[in-house]
Amino acid sequence: MKLNKFVLIFISLLNIFLLMNCSKDDNITEPETDITEDEHLKIASKKIGLNGGTIDFGDGTILSIPENALTSEVEVSISKIKNAPSFSQYGIETFRLEPSGINLNKSVTLQTKYEEYQDFGEDLISVITYSQSKGIWERLNIIEQDQSQNMIKVEIDHFSWFKTIFDRPLDLVMEIPGEYLKKGDLIYVMTWEEYLWGADKTFDWFPGHAGLYLGTKDESSFTNDNSTTIESSPWDDKPDGVQFSDFNHFKSVFYHLYMGARRYDGTISNDDRTKIATYAIDKKNHGYSKIGEGNIVEGKYSCVGLTEASYDYADKDIISAISEFPFILPIEQYIQTVPVNEIKVKSNMEVNVPVKGVVRDKTKKEYTDNPSKFTINASNIPSGATFSNDTLSWIPDQSNVGNRYTVNFTVSAVVGDMSYSRYQDLKITVEQGPISNTQPNALFIVNPTTGTISTVFNFDASGCTDNEDTSSDLKVRWDWENDSSWDTNYSTIKSASHQYSTQGTKTINMEVKDTEGLTNSTTRQVSVSNGSGETGTVTDIEGNTYKTIKIGNQWWMAENLNVTHYRNGDTIPNVTNSSDWQNLTTGTYCNYNNDASNADTYGRLYNWYAVNDSRKIAPIGWHVPTDEDWKTLEKYLGMSQSEANGTSFRGTNEGGKLKETGTIHWQSPNKGATNESGFSALPGGYRDHDGIYYTI
Repeated sequence: MKLNKFVLIFISLLNIFLLMNCSKDDNITEPETDITEDEHLKIASKKIGLNGGTIDFGDGTILSIPENALTSEVEVSISKIKNAPSFSQYGIETFRLEPSGINLNKSVTLQTKYEEYQDFGEDLISVITYSQSKGIWERLNIIEQDQSQNMIKVEIDHFSWFKTIFDRPLDLVMEIPGEYLKKGDLIYVMTWEEYLWGADKTFDWFPGHAGLYLGTKDESSFTNDNSTTIESSPWDDKPDGVQFSDFNHFKSVFYHLYMGARRYDGTISNDDRTKIATYAIDKKNHGYSKIGEGNIVEGKYSCVGLTEASYDYADKDIISAISEFPFILPIEQYIQTVPVNEIKVKSNMEVNVPVKGVVRDKTKKEYTDNPSKFTINASNIPSGATFSNDTLSWIPDQSNVGNRYTVNFTVSAVVGDMSYSRYQDLKITVEQGPISNTQPNALFIVNPTTGTISTVFNFDASGCTDNEDTSSDLKVRWDWENDSSWDTNYSTIKSASHQYSTQGTKTINMEVKDTEGLTNSTTRQVSVSNGSGETGTVTDIEGNTYKTIKIGNQWWMAENLNVTHYRNGDTIPNVTNSSDWQNLTTGTYCNYNNDASNADTYGRLYNWYAVNDSRKIAPIGWHVPTDEDWKTLEKYLGMSQSEANGTSFRGTNEGGKLKETGTIHWQSPNKGATNESGFSALPGGYRDHDGIYYTI
């Protein structure tokens, strides 16, 4: 009984002790957030220990640290830049959590509020941070978003600098060629981080890259080599840091997504441009830093640190001094500049300006300029200009000199659930260019077009013309067999004649030259037989005219039949369907591969019913050759009677004597072709009983 009473007394005392402790904890209050300011920052700070706590910046930014996230009590702070542009102005806000580098046992929650920005959907809001341990920028996963309150929450695992930013859903980029840029123009790309820092294989603005277009390596010169840039970068082929580079490399290297050239949004003189170039060139061979300017990071420069410092030197700050603290990103400079949208071009010189969209692909979480993701339209295009394959092309002429033209571009895309459009004008001023000397027009005729080794072929190039010279001032020369060896010298006499000593299809090349040395050329062909046959023509019921040739004692049409009517005028049906072709019992024709253009060269194909029809398909006075006709021809070409009587492949090289030489129509090597007969046979192909085409 005594023991039990003692136990009861002990338990009662313990309960009193616990109640006293509970009462004591209930009275503990978390310290207030201490709000202070220095030259650059507004700071909200508080000591937080193992029990965790929150820091409220007072504008909706709240840092919540759970119990046991910290290993000891430390002073934790949120800092924001004072007097920085508002979030609604540029869609970016920068803040810092300290102490940086601290070890966290658990992730902490950061809540921040944002303002609406332009027409951007709220699903495009992001929070990014710079990981000092990894040396890369990272996007944080959003764990909660309340669009009605413009609030997002993210989990973070380290203290560092953070930026809340609206991802740009769509940009219109005009790829202005270097010849139209000016010294000191700014150029930008998104970067493929896997190549640069080992991060995800995506194009992104973080970190992005910026450079200066110079067009010269001479700071005092305003010549434009269309190429020279200066950038601070980790180079593959030269020391890291500030170096000259090449504009085409900047635009097209595979780990860059080009975002165009931009300019200071205000007045800028040539003296200002010289100062900008002078500063940048003076920093050549200075080292590279991923963030910061030379005045911050031991004389090393980030890409945008170099461009901003160069403009600061000319008193043309793109980003205000307060907003440069402690560093800036290319995207921040990009959105505070304007596209290069005015160019001066020369008359009689071609200008090409590709235009593209750059779209935020939310599914892949990257940016892309894949043309399937956007549509581009152009309006107010100057007369004579074209917009094709998303490229404006134009050669202004003398009538355009002194005029200014404004072309309007529109790009549209769907990002997420929203449709976006962006608009951009390109102003083109045409200045006097070189007075253009155009090529002469090359033209000649030949008569006759077929003949024998006894025929004298006559050529007439009097039809050659030129925009600047009279026809009589033009000179011509001839190459009778197009073997790149000219057979005559230049002469103002436009007529010539030639007789061939060998048979075959001959290609004649004629070159015309104007008084300033510009040339142009054209070719024609003639068919030359060995002289054993005469030539002529025959016309069918439709008015088609065919070459004819006498071989031995026979006259043959030297071109395939091209008629679509029987001799009496009845139409021969055209059957294209293979199944229909298989079941035919009446006469029909077809074009090889069902392509009517083949008929111009190879004639048409006919089934047996058309060939054997009593209405006849051959021109009047002609007939489809019989086997006896073929035997006569074969024997004339050298086949023996016994071979001609064969019913399969027969003879040796008789077919080669009929074939057109060369590989214009026959496949190389056109084995055995001599065309000794002058017949110039072409490979017309055939259509089998199953309706399939073969052997052209």
